[in-house]
Order: sequence, then C-alpha cells, then structure tokens
Amino acid sequence: MRLRTLFREHLVEFNTVIDWLRQALGIPHVEAQSGGVFQVAAAGLATDLVPHEPSQGFLLRASIGKLDAQDADPWLEALLCANLFTDGTGTSVFSVAADGTVLLTRRITLAGIEQVPFLRAFERFVRHGHTWQAYLSSSDDAEEALASEIVPGLEALPAFGLEATPAIGADDLCTEIANLLDARIQRIPDFDEYRLHLREGPTLHLRFTTQPALIQVVAVLGQGYPVSRGVLLRTLMRSNQGLSENRNPCFALARSARDVVVCKPLRRVARNVALPAVEVAQALHHIARNSQELREQLTRQSLMAE
Repeated sequence: MRLRTLFREHLVEFNTVIDWLRQALGIPHVEAQSGGVFQVAAAGLATDLVPHEPSQGFLLRASIGKLDAQDADPWLEALLCANLFTDGTGTSVFSVAADGTVLLTRRITLAGIEQVPFLRAFERFVRHGHTWQAYLSSSDDAEEALASEIVPGLEALPAFGLEATPAIGADDLCTEIANLLDARIQRIPDFDEYRLHLREGPTLHLRFTTQPALIQVVAVLGQGYPVSRGVLLRTLMRSNQGLSENRNPCFALARSARDVVVCKPLRRVARNVALPAVEVAQALHHIARNSQELREQLTRQSLMAE
C-alpha cells in the first residue's frame, strides 16, 4: 500500500510540473509516450522529461546532434571540457551514446520543487542545448567553442556555473570542513577556488557560486591511462550517460593539462536552510571515495574498449 501511495504522489507531482511547462509554452496538451516520458519542443530543441526514481525526480534530456566517428575526438574533448565546473552546460552534463548521439542531461529533484525556479532552469537548459546544437551543426572547429569561453552569448546568465562568485562565509565553511576531514586547506585567489588536500585520496577543488548556491567539487584523476586518447574520450562520454542519470559525479577534462577529472555540483542550501559543515564534509568524503572507484572503473572500461 505504501509503495502505491508513493507512486501516486510521484505521478501527481510530475504531472504538475508538466502542466507548468505546458502552460508556459502555450501547449494545449502534452501526451505521455512510452515509459511515461513527456516530450516538449522549445526554441527548436526537443526535450524529454523522463520520470526517474519514483517520488524522487526526473530527467531533462535532449539530443543535440550526432558526431561523425572519424572527426569525433576534438568534439568529445570540447564537450568534456564543458562539463568541468559545468562551464558550458548550466549544471547539465554532456554524454555520448554508443551511436554517437550527443545528449545533454540534467536531473531535477521533485522535493521542494517550485514553479518559477523550475521554469527558469528549463529555459537555461534549452538555451544551452540550442546553442551547442547550433555549434555541432554549423562549425567544423571544436577548438572554436573552447576559445570563445565554450559558447557565445552566455554572459546573459551570470553566476550560473559560469563565473565563480566567492560566497559569504566560504572561508569559514572551508576551514570547518578541513578540520572535520583532517585536511589542509589552500585558497587560490586568482581563481576564487579552494583546495582541500586530504591525507588519503585526491585533492578536492571547491568553487563557490551564489546563483544557485552551489559548491562545485572537482577531484583530479590525472592522465596516464593505458589506452589511446580516442578510446579514453569515448569511454568517458559513454560513462557519463549513466552517471548523470543517477546523480553521480560526472567525468570532465581540465582545459589546460587535459587531466581527467570527476566533478559534481553540491548544494549548500536545502529548503532555504544552509547545510551544516558536517553534512558538506560527509558529501565531500563520499565524492573523494567515488573518485577512486571511478578511476578504477575507467581503467577497466578503457582496457575493454581497446
């Protein structure tokens, strides 16, 4: 009985979100497809809303193009660089399916969801997807996307994963987290970034944003995988599909050194209440542990792909 109740609550909440979107877009009716998936078109981008984990949330997912296998590597690298700190994706994640289809995915949590913030998040998702769709269809040079700060026109979206804004209390929070984790803290002022050097595990890079209130967490896995660069890039992007759908850290590339990294946005505020440092520290510890597991998984998958 309890499971049925949860499922009904999930359907009601999800259908409410669909109604918000339908009304905002002026669509008289949206029909559910197979698996309860709804699809809406905005600005020429077809976006799926996919129920995910009953009573938990759903996915925004859009196909923004398809890569030619012969010319894919530069674009795979550009897309992976865009995943870092969600610079070019607005807290969404790029992945690539086995057939070369490029997917943009964002997971939305139903708990505490409100109409206006959701519609703004949906608009940002569509704008990012539409811009990258145009890039993939009209440009032959992936480096052009990176040279222009990933995508043009995003200056209209300040502080949404694009510009790191030091948050009030960030110094104190990081100091408290470092004490809880027995880590050494280092601030990098030129990049508005903090680094936590753990006794065991990877160094964690933390960048704060205020709109929304996030800590962008990055753990560097490095280079030196026993496979070709092309195999590595494909393995990273295919792995991202399942990782992003399950709200796990995703793979990205550091732009300069092209190190493999894992990154995850971590909310500092839930239901208008700041998360205590101990909860943030526990989450960071989990991300550090996940990073090692992902490195081992990546090594295995890369060897199998080769």
